[in-house]
Amino acid sequence: MSKKRRPPPNVSAEDIDRDLAEMRQSPITRPNLSFLRPARAAEPTPHKTAPVVLIDDALDGVKSDPAATPTPTPSPVVLPLVKTSPAVLGPVTSRPIHFCATAQDGHSPTEHLIYTTMWNLGRPESPDAGASRLVQMSQPELARRVGLTERNLRIAIIRLITKLAMEEVSGFTRDTKAPRVYRVFSEQEILRRRREAGLLWAVRRKGVQFVAPTGDITAPAISAPVVLPPRPTDALPPAFTAALKEVTPEVSVAFIARLWREAKQQVPDCTAEEAAQLVREFIEPLRLSLKPEVILQKLLTDWGELVSPSRLGAWREARRRTREDLSRVAEENRQYWEAIAADPSASEADRDLARLVLKDL
Repeated sequence: MSKKRRPPPNVSAEDIDRDLAEMRQSPITRPNLSFLRPARAAEPTPHKTAPVVLIDDALDGVKSDPAATPTPTPSPVVLPLVKTSPAVLGPVTSRPIHFCATAQDGHSPTEHLIYTTMWNLGRPESPDAGASRLVQMSQPELARRVGLTERNLRIAIIRLITKLAMEEVSGFTRDTKAPRVYRVFSEQEILRRRREAGLLWAVRRKGVQFVAPTGDITAPAISAPVVLPPRPTDALPPAFTAALKEVTPEVSVAFIARLWREAKQQVPDCTAEEAAQLVREFIEPLRLSLKPEVILQKLLTDWGELVSPSRLGAWREARRRTREDLSRVAEENRQYWEAIAADPSASEADRDLARLVLKDL
């Protein structure tokens, strides 16, 4: 059991003055206290703090006893008083306010990742391109897809709901273990809902938070998008480019553009699909025996003949006859299975097989 402390005795100011006078007149303590005497011309410290009372300041008002024998003391060493300035902090300013011109401007990177994932997994409610989508998925599965913990996922979904990016249609059903159903809005619908709710400005502080700005702040004018000049690859047909990249992905744009230009010069109505088919038919027998760079060199040498009007015309005619032959074979095949399906003498299994085949024709 700890011992109770006694309260400190009440000491009066007279007792303190008497004790200080005895210490100052004592030949033992007086030399030791002389160095505490400050310079008289020293300026007060600029800090707004409680003043420091030195011992000599309290002894200045004590009268020396003339009966006491003075003790010679050395001259005190007066140290200069160093004037220090307090630390000045900068003005506390709010973070910059940003105008949310797109739906993504109001989302943090994690929130936008969740929104994009749920939008891609959703089922459109109507055939319209901007229709909202319904998502039904358990939170553990969704957390695994986006790489978050379930707790952080729930917090982010609540923020997206408060930011009017989605809403909860139905909750978790305990009887059937059915997950929650969310309605995810399109970006155009999110912007419309936020404009109606006044969610136009946001600050980026531990995420993105919508704020109501003070004062007259107008929304910035959104200028027309800058139209950049087309790149060389934009002028080339993707089908023809893909066919040449099957030889080697390192084929240059200049090589593709040259072949396409020569084809259009000789046969203006040549389509990208026809040119791509010509390339595939040319490289197919050479793929196993020659290197890619040799195939490209040979293609460049023979390309003018391949796309000549006479050669291309004969190739088109051969493709037309091939398509007609395939159509005739398909028609004969269909008639064959129709006859089996209508033949009463055929077995039931054969008729069922014929009906299944006719559905796929």
